Amino acid sequence: MLDIVAGAFFISAVGQLAPAGAWGQADPKVIEFHLARGDFSRWFAGTIRDRRLATLAAALERDLLRHRTMDIERARERLVAHIKNSYEPE
Repeated sequence: MLDIVAGAFFISAVGQLAPAGAWGQADPKVIEFHLARGDFSRWFAGTIRDRRLATLAAALERDLLRHRTMDIERARERLVAHIKNSYEPE
């Protein structure tokens, strides 16, 4: 495992070391962006060399994509139903 300075992680957007607890205050859109790209699992596995954390992050990344797909499908179904109800003759 990589030696982490005083329990801190590097957060590139900020450009400095920040305590791991600071992630709880990160903009959710930033977290979602990096989860969707698979950045966290790659970073934890490659840079931090923490397989356990990388596995957890990968599961969260897959979960986000699965839910996003379900949400898109649900939205599509609702749009189709609305279009049918509004524009197709009965």
